[in-house]
Amino acid sequence: MWETLRGLLHNHRAFPDAQWALPEDQLEGIEKAYKALEPAEFVERSAWLFASLDANLPNPTPNDWRADEQASAALRHEVVKKLLAQGDAESILALASVAKTPGLVGFVTVEAEGRLEWKDQILISALHSSENAKLDLAYGMIGAFCRDKGVVWAVDFLKRRELREWSRDRLSAALLLMPPSQAIWDSIARFGKEVEDEYWSQVGTLRIGNDSVNVHFAIEKLLSAGRAQAAVPLAGRHGGSLPSELLIRVLTQAAQETWPKNSGSNDTTMFIFWIETLLKRLDQAEDVSETQIARLEWLYLAVLEHSRRPPVMLHTVMASSPEFFVKVLSAVYGPDAKDADEQSNKDDEVRARAVASQAHNLLRSWHAVPGLKAGAVDEAQLEDWTKRVRLLCSEAGIEQIGDQHIGQVLASAPLDADGVWPAKPVRELIEATRSRNLELGILVGIQNGRGVTRRGLLDGGVQERSIAKRYREWGRATELDWHRTSALLERVAQSFEERGQWHDQNAERTDWTL
Repeated sequence: MWETLRGLLHNHRAFPDAQWALPEDQLEGIEKAYKALEPAEFVERSAWLFASLDANLPNPTPNDWRADEQASAALRHEVVKKLLAQGDAESILALASVAKTPGLVGFVTVEAEGRLEWKDQILISALHSSENAKLDLAYGMIGAFCRDKGVVWAVDFLKRRELREWSRDRLSAALLLMPPSQAIWDSIARFGKEVEDEYWSQVGTLRIGNDSVNVHFAIEKLLSAGRAQAAVPLAGRHGGSLPSELLIRVLTQAAQETWPKNSGSNDTTMFIFWIETLLKRLDQAEDVSETQIARLEWLYLAVLEHSRRPPVMLHTVMASSPEFFVKVLSAVYGPDAKDADEQSNKDDEVRARAVASQAHNLLRSWHAVPGLKAGAVDEAQLEDWTKRVRLLCSEAGIEQIGDQHIGQVLASAPLDADGVWPAKPVRELIEATRSRNLELGILVGIQNGRGVTRRGLLDGGVQERSIAKRYREWGRATELDWHRTSALLERVAQSFEERGQWHDQNAERTDWTL
């Protein structure tokens, strides 16, 4: 109630001209109640000043938050100065324990007048504590000392002999509060590999500055500590000044680490953002090969599938490399699990399923017709790619499914210059291949490529009949020179008509219901 009354006094006196502001004679009565509820203990009575920089002063300066900040700072310094003058280190530690912002207590402890040896005692006592509030107090003190005296103060502090007698956990907690910089990292290394490893297994990256040398060093240490995922945001923020080789290692190792179970949705969103950022940076790098980009896209396919930076290089490789395309197909449609080696362990099976799922997603997202350049299909390239794929699929025992997937990508072919679909190179391929599975794949690809449709409740199959009409016109345009293509286009038209009839019947049923 004491806190609530203080907030009420502050709000009404800070904006006395507001229509809702209570008159001063009423506020005086509230202030009497506020003072009557004031705690007897000095520490408890002063803790509210350390909630934020602009404390809720019961008597603020009207319409002047800067004056309130100055007044709040002066009152905080008064409190800490009084405790330091008494040599009351325990009371300052107690103040940090009850304050909403313990770090502010630490910062003011360094700023306020008082004997340096008392401040030093308070810092050591706080570092010896396992309480978060007291460690926050120490963090505030370290920040204030470094602000006044530079990182040199922290380096000198870490030279103290007594620190070598501390336990590894206690020492690590203290080291993590230090400002991250090369000078601090060199000092930490002097405590031995175990302490250094403990530090790099926990240190955060948000406080690491913009110096490219420091950033590079920190990323290497994080990679050594198995924390590549923690290095991703750091690399993303400074990718322009880091070598491509380092960025590739960060992305490769991060993909192999397990995502933390307690990570929130925002962590996941930001992780995806930084992955996209790093890949865009590597896209522009002259010292990174297409193969390296494709490998990274494979690792992050689940992330990139619906991102602002799709797996364009993987799609390009699939359209240019029959071997890679068949490898992806084999990952999904290879030998059945029960035909596999009985000695294979569960980890291998899980890994194989993960690869199969990844490959399936890649096949589903790929719509780049082999040989397509500047909106036109190169007939020779398409023919060579298809022949090689069909041969490799036959050797792998997946010839039928291979033809179907060739057909599905051909469904994305452009119109020809004559305005008829598909482009002539695709028509020639259909005629030469004479594969019902390839034609089935084209039919499936057309249906799947249409996506979700929107219509009124009683519209029926108007959309489908319009599409059927277009395919039938193309079928008539190709019937003299491309017989199989014409027949295929008629089948496509019929499939849309059948779908349209279903929508007609559904609309009729809906009409009766309404």
